[in-house]
Amino acid sequence: MPELPEVATIVGELDAVLRKARILTIENPDGGKTHLRAEIRKVERVGKNVVLHLSGKKYIVLHLRVTGQLIFSKDKKYTDKYKRFKIIFDKGALVLSDRRKWATCKIISEKELKQLRLSLGIDALSDKLTLAEFTDLLKRSKTSIYSFLLNQKRISGLGNIYVNEVLYISGIHPKTETSNIDKKHAQKLLKAIKKTITNAIEHKGTSFSDYKTASGASGGYQKFLKVFRREGEKCRCGAYIKREKNSGRSMFYCPKEQQVL
Repeated sequence: MPELPEVATIVGELDAVLRKARILTIENPDGGKTHLRAEIRKVERVGKNVVLHLSGKKYIVLHLRVTGQLIFSKDKKYTDKYKRFKIIFDKGALVLSDRRKWATCKIISEKELKQLRLSLGIDALSDKLTLAEFTDLLKRSKTSIYSFLLNQKRISGLGNIYVNEVLYISGIHPKTETSNIDKKHAQKLLKAIKKTITNAIEHKGTSFSDYKTASGASGGYQKFLKVFRREGEKCRCGAYIKREKNSGRSMFYCPKEQQVL
């Protein structure tokens, strides 16, 4: 699933090409068309959502879910065999495709955008996510740190790739209870979150099979992953990376470097 770095990369590219672009029509999955005459004011990331700000206080919210792709082309005829939605502009086309058909595209009001923001926790890159706020969130939670970091109502933007990575970097076992994380480990974890996400954005995200940038390129951060999808490989300490299932997701960790607190 595209996480904060991947969505941030897409948003950055789209904001550069779509500002002041005029929407001509939207092609829907059922073959119908939505005629929406509006101009793009800006493109913003809200959690893992791509939000197009339109004139007239309307917004288009796109979510890639697990295998979605959002590609912009200057060719208005551009399409994809897994196309879900296609937004045609005066300067090209934006195609939301998904082989699993889960990706979504919705036109919402200003009130609904506000509700979307309120439904999410503090953004992982927000200045509001201070050490004091982070430790308070941890102490008020009663779950594993792995589940806590994946909960978008707590901290928004993180997903399975980067949660596994930041826990490894901070030396914390994914099964550690949040209430057992002291200030020292919380500070180390928060620093790992900020640094890892920032570095991943600089490399345009992580690509394995589905994720592409808005220009159709692959991300490059997969070359720097320490534990994610490295089950059975040797850690730098000599131990072998393990994988465990947790509510349908996979936890990857080093049994030697990551201790249960």
